[in-house]
Parts: sequence; structure tokens; C-alpha cells
Amino acid sequence: MNDYELSVALLRGHALHARIAADSKELKRLADSIRDHALDRPTEHVPLEDEASEGTRWIYERRGMSVVVVCPKDKLKASIRPDSKGGQQILAAAGDAAGFLFDRQEILVPKDGFRLRLGQANLTAAQREKILRAASSDSSPQVRWEILPEGGAS
Repeated sequence: MNDYELSVALLRGHALHARIAADSKELKRLADSIRDHALDRPTEHVPLEDEASEGTRWIYERRGMSVVVVCPKDKLKASIRPDSKGGQQILAAAGDAAGFLFDRQEILVPKDGFRLRLGQANLTAAQREKILRAASSDSSPQVRWEILPEGGAS
């Protein structure tokens, strides 16, 4: 590349970078408004396609395109340190039920069927919510833009 070609590439690169930044901001605003619309309509959600995943999805299709809002259930943490803030909240809320819900060695590990066990534990709704919040990490809804296969919905 000579100096002129470098200069043209520099100017073109900056122009493209600015346009991409502006388009990205607009796309985020659109995605946020679609996500909020979907979250306001939980009765229109369907289960996720992947049987191993928990959560729902909301779909809008038009003219061979779709937007899908995926709302995964919050993921359980693999382990929680008892001396952490979350661990202390769990132990305080669970009381005697801690052994029923968690394998406890030096860390708290949610037992298989944790959500079912949590529902069966002799705890108040507030205690259950506090334990679930401390034992899981937030899974935010994601917006996906898709092109439908030929002959898809219209």
C-alpha cells in the first residue's frame, strides 16, 4: 500500500467504524424494546426447543425473518462457599433444611433435583426465594435475529 491508499483506508475505516457504532446502538435499542415486549407477555412464551435447557422463548415471525427472545431459567451455581454472602444467606434461610438441599463438605453443592427439593422443604415462600436467589446466577433474556428457511412462516 502506498501513502494515498493508506490514507483512503484510514478515512474509510473511520467512516465504517462510526456507522457500525451508530447501527449497534440502534440495534440494541430495538432488541431491548422487543425483549421488554416479550417479557410483558409470558402467556405467549413456549418451552425451549432443547430438552436439556430450562426456560421459555417468545417468537415473532414475518416475511421469512424472525426474532426470538430466549428466557432461560436462572442457572444453579455448581457450588457456594458457606462463608460467602450467598452461603450465609442460604444457611440462615434454610436452617435445618440445608442438609436436605445441599451436599455439604467444605462447600455447598445443590443436590440433584434441587428445585423440587426446595419446593418440598418445610420453608416459607420468602425463605425459598432467598435460597434460590443465592444459589443461582442470573440468566438474562437474549434476543436472536434469524432468517427462516425457504418456505418458512410468513
